[in-house]
Amino acid sequence: MNLSIKSALAAAALAGGALLLPLTASASELATGDYVGKTKAEVTATLEKQGYKINDIDQEHGKFEVEVEKKVDKGAADPSDIDIKIDQATGKIVKVEIED
Repeated sequence: MNLSIKSALAAAALAGGALLLPLTASASELATGDYVGKTKAEVTATLEKQGYKINDIDQEHGKFEVEVEKKVDKGAADPSDIDIKIDQATGKIVKVEIED
């Protein structure tokens, strides 16, 4: 993980809140605007192919809300919990949030 990403994560931790993204692909491989799918099956397949474990996926108000986890780097002891919001009409990510 590069220094600027570590600094952003540390700042978010000190602020006591979640870090809102987009981050670079090296940090989470997910970014606002990325196409991941228009159906639950397509979203699930796309994210699992990228190495994410799907913990929950809900559909409401024209958006998918997906909770996933993935280790941030090879040295991480615990996986990162990540919330993703996807516009169902476009299949694109509109928000990515890393939970503390």
